[in-house]
Amino acid sequence: MPQSSAKRKIRVVNQPFQYRMIAVFLAVVIAGFLLFSGGVAVFYWLSYTYGENLLTEMITLHKQVKQTVPGQDGAPATERIVTKDVTGINRLELILPPVLINNLAIMLILIVAGIVTTHRIAGPVYRIEKDIDRVLSGERGVRVHFRQKDSFPELAGKVNRLLEIVDARTGNDRAGEPDRP
Repeated sequence: MPQSSAKRKIRVVNQPFQYRMIAVFLAVVIAGFLLFSGGVAVFYWLSYTYGENLLTEMITLHKQVKQTVPGQDGAPATERIVTKDVTGINRLELILPPVLINNLAIMLILIVAGIVTTHRIAGPVYRIEKDIDRVLSGERGVRVHFRQKDSFPELAGKVNRLLEIVDARTGNDRAGEPDRP
């Protein structure tokens, strides 16, 4: 069977392995998130314990805006920068949304990176399994071909060398046997 030149599009070829690896990646990241969140919680708890309640503290933000002032008696309009105070923003309301969005974005990136990375490992294993199945079914001249970015290229070379030896031995064994009807 000749090898197809079309690229394989299936990214999940060994579900148990790939999903287990992604789960390990995510578990490490979630542990990091929990440690970070725990550190923040301890910081705010200690500040509250020692007299400052940083969670209920209101923060005043200063916002600079351009304001156009119309000219008088035919004079051109002028622009000036005015500082306005935006008051009443709670520290937790200011910090929590970006942290949660950041954590979600990191988890999504890790899921995609986990699928791509594990595919570069599981893909070659899957390819070797299929090619060995072809050899076991009696096909001769089978060679293992990996994609350029796949892991374990040296393994493909060793399997191909093994297949050459198997082909040579099965060719010699069959040469001495009489043809069967």
